[in-house]
Amino acid sequence: MHEPLVIQHAFKAAVTDGLHSVLAGGTALGLLTFLTTLLIREIPLRSGAAPGAPLE
Repeated sequence: MHEPLVIQHAFKAAVTDGLHSVLAGGTALGLLTFLTTLLIREIPLRSGAAPGAPLE
């Protein structure tokens, strides 16, 4: 059954408004996460041992 055009328009507006908020929040969170990774100091996992050398 087809809904009246007013209901269809209201439904489409609600869905697009909701998705816009979700995508905007996801973009902000992704950007914040990326910028935070730039602040992480690199620490070598192993130093002085050649690859394949026996562990002591």
